[in-house]
Formats: sequence, structure tokens, C-alpha cells
Amino acid sequence: NTKKKLKQPIHQAKKRLKLLTVLNRKAFIDDRWVEKGDTLFGYSVKKILQDRVLLEMRGKIMILKFKKDRNILEDERKIEEIIKSLVS
Repeated sequence: NTKKKLKQPIHQAKKRLKLLTVLNRKAFIDDRWVEKGDTLFGYSVKKILQDRVLLEMRGKIMILKFKKDRNILEDERKIEEIIKSLVS
């Protein structure tokens, strides 16, 4: 095979980031709270807006938005799960 395969860490090649909520200038992405300046799977958190998060890696920007144009905090069951994850 003459094509070179790009060597990428598994989390970049297979991991799809999911934005769950934004609250007090922090975003809950894949079971983790992040804020501006944090690093998540190699991406730097550049900006957190009410409905999206801008991530940057090597000069490329990725925008995470809510899946269904709604904030997950509207769903009481998800609120309970987030609270439990913070307490434990």
C-alpha cells in the first residue's frame, strides 16, 4: 500500500465530542465540565457561547452545538445525572 496512514491518537480518530449543556461560562462535554482555556482530547476551548462551544486544534476550529436546538437542562432526568456526577 503506497498511501501513508495518518498517525492520530485513538481519541481523535474515533471520539465524537458531544455538547450536553452550557452553564455559567462552562460547558459540559462528554461527562466533563470545561471552561475557556481548558484542553479536551487535544482541543483547546477557545470560546463558550450560550448554544455552542468553539474548540481549536492546530489552527483548525471545531464548533460543538446542541443536537436538537435545546439546552439539556430542560430535561429533569439529565439534570439529576449531572448533579450525581458532580457529587460523586
